Amino acid sequence: MVSTFHAIVSSILAFRTILDETLQKDKLFGYSSSGEMMLCFSCSYFLYDTICCLYYFNDFGLQFVAHGGICGTLYF
Repeated sequence: MVSTFHAIVSSILAFRTILDETLQKDKLFGYSSSGEMMLCFSCSYFLYDTICCLYYFNDFGLQFVAHGGICGTLYF
């Protein structure tokens, strides 16, 4: 349920970020508040995901812990 909520919210924020006029004009140094919100939201989700996978390590295994940790690092 949490991952579905993250996917929906991230998709909406990503779409808003792609359409932001500031980023259209300056793709390298442009700033978008919706882009920052998307990054913060995704970083916090992957931190939560990594902690949950560590807590339930016997159920999920190393691959889910690695997925959460690597994705969180990439978004950070």
